Amino acid sequence: IKMDTEGYEGKIMQGAAETIRRYKPTLVMSAYHSKSDKEELPRMLARIQPGYCTKLEKRSELDLVCRYPQR
Repeated sequence: IKMDTEGYEGKIMQGAAETIRRYKPTLVMSAYHSKSDKEELPRMLARIQPGYCTKLEKRSELDLVCRYPQR
């Protein structure tokens, strides 16, 4: 799931919580709209579904890439 929703990434994750829990999709979201995005978005994801690995990647903008480990 790719998100660049101008600061609404957290709200979208909350709305998609059941999908995230059930399917554990890879998430790529913008992490530069707010100064706290780099810390708060991974914390929010961990509350929804613990176990995701998160990594900040600098592409044209700062993206947070979140992958659930394979079992």
